[in-house]
Amino acid sequence: MPLMDLDTLELEYYHRWAISIYGYVRLGNYDGKTMYAFKCPKHGYVVNHPQGYWNDGSPHQPVYLVNCISELRCPECVKEKTK
Repeated sequence: MPLMDLDTLELEYYHRWAISIYGYVRLGNYDGKTMYAFKCPKHGYVVNHPQGYWNDGSPHQPVYLVNCISELRCPECVKEKTK
C-alpha cells in the first residue's frame, strides 16, 4: 500500500517555500521510490522520483548506485518529448 496518494497531493506553503530556496523538496516514499516535488518552468509544481543513468551511457539503472548520475525530470515534459 503506497504511503502517498500522488493524484490528490497538495503542497503545503512550506513545501513551496523550500522549493523556491532549494529547488526541490523530499516528500517521502511511494512504492519503494523516494519522491520529490519541484517546479517545472512549463508545468508548475510536479512530483517525480530521481531518474538516472550510468556514466558509461547505460540507460535507466538504479540511481542510488555509485558511478551513476541522477536528475529530477518533469513527467509531463518527458511525455511531450516522447510523442
